[in-house]
Amino acid sequence: MDQKKIEDFAQQLDKARKFNCPIVSKMWPINLEEAQSIQAEGLKLRQTRGEIIMGLKIEGIGDTQELLWGYLTNQMTLIPGCKFSKADSIMPKIRPHLAIFIDCQLGENVSQEEVLNASSGISVALEILDSRFDSPSTIEEEICDNFSTSYYLVGNKRVDPKEVDLKGLSMKLQIDEFIAASKTLAEDPLGLISTLLNQRGMGIPAGMVILIGIGNSIDLTEGMNIALNIESLGDLSLSVI
Repeated sequence: MDQKKIEDFAQQLDKARKFNCPIVSKMWPINLEEAQSIQAEGLKLRQTRGEIIMGLKIEGIGDTQELLWGYLTNQMTLIPGCKFSKADSIMPKIRPHLAIFIDCQLGENVSQEEVLNASSGISVALEILDSRFDSPSTIEEEICDNFSTSYYLVGNKRVDPKEVDLKGLSMKLQIDEFIAASKTLAEDPLGLISTLLNQRGMGIPAGMVILIGIGNSIDLTEGMNIALNIESLGDLSLSVI
């Protein structure tokens, strides 16, 4: 795929995002490198409108141990307890996350301990995903769509990661009066940050927030009231209108 097609695809995704009009999945064959180029072009379009990178979310590639990332910008942030309008989306879903705040720059080839020392806090978080494709997409389409990242919100409570055992924290996601998901975290999220940086030879600037998913996504419908609780980190809520 030449540069012109990469830019065209990024512009189509950008229009789909702005006008809530999905594009056809599997329209063009895309490889991993092309998908990352389309993702980067999409970020450039956001930046030309004044959007600022606030952080990253870490994503796995299928059943492999490889990690990639989606970008978070200032236009994606929501306020805890807000009302989210489903009418402004295509196929919105919600997913529970941990948010880790990085206060010191991290380079490539860092240890988990170095990530811990660079982290100033950890909070509960929710992400709203909204695919710009009209049907289930391939991993390459997910990448060029910035992993469907639409909005995110972070809890008001921020805890020093040195003061809690992140591995083994319990999580409960409630929708209305029902428990939609409940689990105990099986791995330390700080290890995923060091793995990403080491795999990709990249760094993270100071001042970034990193989202790490801790559960599957759930379809949003009007009238839903969502509440997420993570042991020691507190609560976060959102309602859908």
